[in-house]
Amino acid sequence: MINYSVAMRNSLLLRGVGASPGVARGKVSLLKGGAEAIPDAEDCIVVARMPHFCALPLLLGARAVVTEYGGLTCHAAILARELGIPCVVAANGATRVLFEGQEDVVDGVTGEIWTGDD
Repeated sequence: MINYSVAMRNSLLLRGVGASPGVARGKVSLLKGGAEAIPDAEDCIVVARMPHFCALPLLLGARAVVTEYGGLTCHAAILARELGIPCVVAANGATRVLFEGQEDVVDGVTGEIWTGDD
């Protein structure tokens, strides 16, 4: 479990809907386009508008998932719950606010994404 400081709480980037409980910290890996554009997301926070179900196997090594669209019953949220990784859905603007390689913290209970830079 990650214990982030009050200073980190001052760096809220986005708020969405918590779809799978837990807190994870990692580098952002943006999922752009179809399954052919899947980056290496091992130990990363996967960020996508709404991942196509064909791209979901990449979540097996992910630390967390953030989507711009979807709800508690979307494919990404269901798979994240099954894998036991945090997930935030309906985080409007996630692919514009979060950058490739950026260190962030995802809270799957509150639906908040914080900057993870120390």
